[in-house]
Amino acid sequence: MNTKNFVKDPNYYKKEQDKIANSLVQMIIDEKSPWRKTWRPDPNANYFPQNAITNKTYNGMNIFLLWGKSESNKWCTFLGWKKLGYSIIKGEKGSRVHYFEPKKRVKLDGEGKPEKDAKGNDKMVTTFLFKTYVLFSAEQVQNKKGESYKVEKVKVDNNIKPIDSCKSFFSHLNANIIGSGDSCFYQPSTDKIGMVDLQHFENAEEYYSVLAHEHIHWTGADHRLKRNKLNYAEEELVAEIGAFLTCVYLGIQSKPKPNNLAYLKHWSQGKINPKKIFSALSDASKSLEYMKDCVEFESKEEVA
Repeated sequence: MNTKNFVKDPNYYKKEQDKIANSLVQMIIDEKSPWRKTWRPDPNANYFPQNAITNKTYNGMNIFLLWGKSESNKWCTFLGWKKLGYSIIKGEKGSRVHYFEPKKRVKLDGEGKPEKDAKGNDKMVTTFLFKTYVLFSAEQVQNKKGESYKVEKVKVDNNIKPIDSCKSFFSHLNANIIGSGDSCFYQPSTDKIGMVDLQHFENAEEYYSVLAHEHIHWTGADHRLKRNKLNYAEEELVAEIGAFLTCVYLGIQSKPKPNNLAYLKHWSQGKINPKKIFSALSDASKSLEYMKDCVEFESKEEVA
């Protein structure tokens, strides 16, 4: 920038900012592709609790009675595990589930006689037999050799390799990243980032783009940049623009991809406001600078 331009025109920076924002706004408006998820669910992820023998999923309230009680989604009764060749580990306690078995019976009148319908047939009523079972998860059993129950896993064919520079950058941020079966997220209440495994993405670049998106959310926590003034849609704009800026910084992207723009278009909620886009650009830039500072600090600590 020529210094004279700054002196002659004090609104120089404002005009430049507007140009950038307007350019991005136009790119968002012109993008016609819908946003798409660039990963597939982990076929081995534990979703709903299942019976270890039948592989049938428990339903109704039993899902909530079992969820969160075990890392495994395989459950069975004491006798069921015995049938499979396993016994309950000493000291382990079971979890109760409930089963309503429908039973049909003849409807009786006040005198205890079968009631008849218009055709002279016995009227039938449905009643429910209430049963309670005690289940144990796969983590609570072992065979005679003391071996744990093994779940056969579906083999994933992808052989995607991490990008070293990206891997190093995010590892130096020391965020608490946990595995996730089918969704990627930042959870403010626990300050954790959930990520689907690299092998379930279309390519490594898409993985690091989503990882960057969640890290931008991570920077907005109260004990970091305290970006709690934004509503949900505004925060999503910051996160996606920040993801693009981070990928440019890491050298794996040079311009917004159609999926970036489609995501921004969705969260703009049909009202693509240049001022909000620029505000999101500003917050996204601050987030990237924050992460760069964290990485630089951690790198110096390692050398020291």
